[in-house]
Amino acid sequence: MKNAKSERKRSLSDSFGKENILLFLFSVLTAFFVLMVCTKSSFLYPFNDWSDANCIFTVGKAAGNGQVIYRDIADHKGPLLHFIHMLGYFISNDTFIGMFVIEVITGSLFVFFSLKTALLYINKTFALISVPICMALAFSSIAFCQGDSAEELCLPVFAFSMYILLKAFRSGIYMSGKQLFAVGVLSACVLCIKYTMLGFFFGWIIVPVIWLIKDKKYREILSTFLWIGAGVLTVVIPVLIYFVINGALGDLWEVYFYDNIFLYSKIDNNASVFGKIISVFAAVKQNMYIFALDSKFMSLPIFAGMFGFLFIKGKKQKLALYLCFILTVFTIFGTERYFAYYGVVLSVFSVFGYIALFRFVSFVMNRFDVKSKLENKKMLVMIVPYAAFAVSVGLSVILCFKFSPNAGFMKYSREELPQYKFKEIISREQNPTLLNYGGMDAGFYTVCNIVPNCKYFCSLNLPISDISETQDKYVENGEGMFIVTINSELENVKYELVSTEDFSYEDKAKTYRLYRLKNIA
Repeated sequence: MKNAKSERKRSLSDSFGKENILLFLFSVLTAFFVLMVCTKSSFLYPFNDWSDANCIFTVGKAAGNGQVIYRDIADHKGPLLHFIHMLGYFISNDTFIGMFVIEVITGSLFVFFSLKTALLYINKTFALISVPICMALAFSSIAFCQGDSAEELCLPVFAFSMYILLKAFRSGIYMSGKQLFAVGVLSACVLCIKYTMLGFFFGWIIVPVIWLIKDKKYREILSTFLWIGAGVLTVVIPVLIYFVINGALGDLWEVYFYDNIFLYSKIDNNASVFGKIISVFAAVKQNMYIFALDSKFMSLPIFAGMFGFLFIKGKKQKLALYLCFILTVFTIFGTERYFAYYGVVLSVFSVFGYIALFRFVSFVMNRFDVKSKLENKKMLVMIVPYAAFAVSVGLSVILCFKFSPNAGFMKYSREELPQYKFKEIISREQNPTLLNYGGMDAGFYTVCNIVPNCKYFCSLNLPISDISETQDKYVENGEGMFIVTINSELENVKYELVSTEDFSYEDKAKTYRLYRLKNIA
């Protein structure tokens, strides 16, 4: 009798494992085809010319060549994001193919856990139809930008955390220690990538704690925080060790925390507490409005999902979802500064719009007794989910080509880009040095595979005088063999203009100039 039971459990376990493997393969295919079109890191594009992606890649490359983040090379994004780009650099040192591989991996995990979440509420056929289209329309939105944003890379973190939380509420079984530890690890990853997205986890933890308090499970509350805390420390301690060993702990605090909080976010320190609260609400209202207009394909399913979830049974899961959503919105949109890519993190909520749609479709089908009519057609029932997935992925690729603002960039060849034209000149010199002077990183470090020898290797979105002063001193001393300017001319007798190229970046005409140090020995 025991053997029969153990065999049955093993069979169920094997079946569950095979199902997950199949779902993950579907997720990889979805992520690959969608990202192939939507991200400029893809092999279909000549280059990813997004300044943010290049800036982070340059810092990751510098870290891979022995420079210490924040101390030797400056950028205001989190250290873990730069370490991730260091891996991308090791895969491909002068293209974004390495980052495309990483994007496909994170995109696959995002799709997988979105599928798992959808399966909590709708059947497999509907889930396999909805999630590819969900990803395609979200990633074809303006908010996705050119690809390889911190927000995009963090999507599987939020998708996994959302899935295990909703699954716990659906099943009535509290999360295991391993799951809580994983959430701790993942929340620490967000802390070390871009901490303004941590609002999601503040919303995530509230309802489970209320659940345990209501059931008077006080030991479980302590256990929850211990497991999550252990996960956080697993990530944070190695990061801190890196900065302590390199004598850069103060640089970490100054650049990543102080500058971002008090300079980048444009906080008015003279305003009263009430005034600051009012300004946060005003900023959220304004930024959310801009996001909704700019990225309709992402925002409409989100709003539909938030409305549709009102009709889901279970107060805990509804409260959890709304808290995660609201606190995420407030932490990413709660400042006067707005960039379109801030909204990418909200695409984790897009799936709920499709869940709402297909729950309604299921309701209609049940009214017409469609399900019972199909029960005798077992072969059809087996084939339909996979056929639906194939059609959905095909449609997703078409939607990506149609709506992605990046798709038009595919028509260019590398030879037409200023980065590769300047590379022909720069590569003639042995061990060339370069400064991207007075502008954002335009990708010349990446294409030429040059590690900067100036801490402020490009302009940053930080109002600090050190950036321009350091660059001016660098030019005045003739420390760089080559200088690149964007929409400006270099007035320094030590340098001569050797090339000028006009090209559009983000639909704006740009003039790129390459200067060379005179009398190079």
